[in-house]
Amino acid sequence: VDKGLVRSVAWSKDNMAYFLFFQVPVKASEAEFYKDHVVPLKNIDSSRTDLIGVKTIR
Repeated sequence: VDKGLVRSVAWSKDNMAYFLFFQVPVKASEAEFYKDHVVPLKNIDSSRTDLIGVKTIR
């Protein structure tokens, strides 16, 4: 196992918790890039499973 690869990254910012899980291991530097560019979404269309992974139950 390459120590420079990660499957997930978690952090908290502005009173919110975030967690990203990668389908395949990525370089830690790539995970940090995604972490730095994640912002909360106000409204997510429930049909956009590419954004949320699974459909939201309302």
